[in-house]
Amino acid sequence: MPLTLLLMVLYPAVIKYKRGHWYNLVGVFAALAYLMDLLANYTEWWWVFGRPGPGQYTVSKRIRAMQEDTGQHEARRKFAAAVQVFLDACEDDGKH
Repeated sequence: MPLTLLLMVLYPAVIKYKRGHWYNLVGVFAALAYLMDLLANYTEWWWVFGRPGPGQYTVSKRIRAMQEDTGQHEARRKFAAAVQVFLDACEDDGKH
């Protein structure tokens, strides 16, 4: 899942952008990361985890739904929980 791995690398730029640091410098990377997030959700994640549900436009929205969906396989829910831990660790308040 190369897009997902690249998103993990670009995620700190998104956090800097959200905090208001280096607006001009990281704004381009944050916009690129958002577009890649949409693309990854509708390509890589679709192939691996199936079609996204209503309102699940980004990977972030999808992993929240995957954790709560009891119809998902247990391994997929655990994977979604691990991704959520990574996203939460990067945020100031610990909640993505």
